[in-house]
Amino acid sequence: GFEQQESYVLEVRTTNGSGVSYDKSFTISIVEIIRANLRKIDEDLDSGVKPTGWGISVTSGDGWLFNGTPDYTATSNGRRDGTYAWVDFSGDDVGAVMQLEKINVSGYSDDPELTFDYFSNNGDYQIDTANKLFVETLNSSNGWDTIETYQEFNDNNIAASDGWVTKTIILDNNLVNGYVTVRFRAESGGDVHDF
Repeated sequence: GFEQQESYVLEVRTTNGSGVSYDKSFTISIVEIIRANLRKIDEDLDSGVKPTGWGISVTSGDGWLFNGTPDYTATSNGRRDGTYAWVDFSGDDVGAVMQLEKINVSGYSDDPELTFDYFSNNGDYQIDTANKLFVETLNSSNGWDTIETYQEFNDNNIAASDGWVTKTIILDNNLVNGYVTVRFRAESGGDVHDF
């Protein structure tokens, strides 16, 4: 796993690109686990490939992608192809999971934080229900606890490139023997246009 002084930054994008209507999109970008003594763990996704040690899985569909361009409003998100990960919900994507490597955060005095940029912009398309992004941590029984769920549009009639919102989650209650393991699970929001 990652040790205290190693670094990573994550960029993730999820979008629904059906050919008929733009169903929803959400993207995660720049993940940081931060501790009090100014040590930061970052993973930069500029290479357009899954970082070494990370895992991806999917119940059905394509799951998380690290390159390519999503459709509709998400195409104009203001970030270069290959600098984020995303899920295309235009098919039967179910249980799209991206798991970060286990991170050693022991020996620090303050609580660790997970920080990432989240993109969710439906533009001019009439979508009622956003897709869901679950942030989960591994517990001591090797099960997953949902620590946050995002199901929102961040557009408010603004340009797609301005649809990024920074999210921060305190991870102090999610450590197992000084380590934290985080995963992102993307699911359909159930909108009738999500196919």
